[in-house]
Amino acid sequence: MRKLSSKLSFLIVGVALILFPAVSYAADTSGKGPMDFDFKTAGWTVGIFLTALLILKKAAWGPIVKAMEEREHKIKESLEAADRMQAQMEQTKAENEEILREARREASEIVAEGKRDAQAVAEQVKATAAKEAQAMTDKALAEISRAKDVAIDEVHKLSVDLSLTISERLIGRSLDGSDHQRIAQEAIEQYQKID
Repeated sequence: MRKLSSKLSFLIVGVALILFPAVSYAADTSGKGPMDFDFKTAGWTVGIFLTALLILKKAAWGPIVKAMEEREHKIKESLEAADRMQAQMEQTKAENEEILREARREASEIVAEGKRDAQAVAEQVKATAAKEAQAMTDKALAEISRAKDVAIDEVHKLSVDLSLTISERLIGRSLDGSDHQRIAQEAIEQYQKID
């Protein structure tokens, strides 16, 4: 790049120096044409060209080349940074897609776990309800059985009292407490044998 810029600047300066004498010659009225060779003009032209070349080389050429090289370096750095950013963006995109896949998998697991938990809770509620229903049924049956036993005992006592009253009237005499007790016990034993 530097060599190309150097050759280009020499060409521009050379063309300018060649055209400058032709323009100044056109203002000259000595009668010579623009294509006639003049040693004096050629010497001045070469001298001015070399002086301009040295001045440009010392004063302008170095900063221009340096600026061009810096610009080239910045462009290269910018392109490399863009490539790095693109690679980083692709990597970030891949990482984001992996994170998204992982999040979807975890969400599926959470939903499945929630379904399992809900099913377990439902089964537990059913089992608890069944136990409570069975306990209530057992309690009701026990109460019914106790009420039945109490009712049967009452019926036995009433039947014994009724039997004693009837037998008292039939026999015509009153029985004392021990007779009542003995007769009642015999009646209860006979009734239990029937059950």
